[in-house]
Amino acid sequence: MPKVYITENDRLTERFTSWVYGQMKVKKISQRTMAEEMGIQQPALAKKLRKRSFTFTDFLTIVRVLNPDSEELNRLVR
Repeated sequence: MPKVYITENDRLTERFTSWVYGQMKVKKISQRTMAEEMGIQQPALAKKLRKRSFTFTDFLTIVRVLNPDSEELNRLVR
């Protein structure tokens, strides 16, 4: 299956990245833990967050780990 990237120029990606940082802090999930869940090393996750470069699979994994309620998810993708 081809990789589908969410581009760094997209406002949604910027909001998503900010949300990920905030939720990881609130839920006390380290970059190392998130990276392990994604099957990558912590430096690779840091690069993805910095460059706002996520695949759709990354997005799904992050949402699964952070487990937002449906209202929060709806606000995020609007």
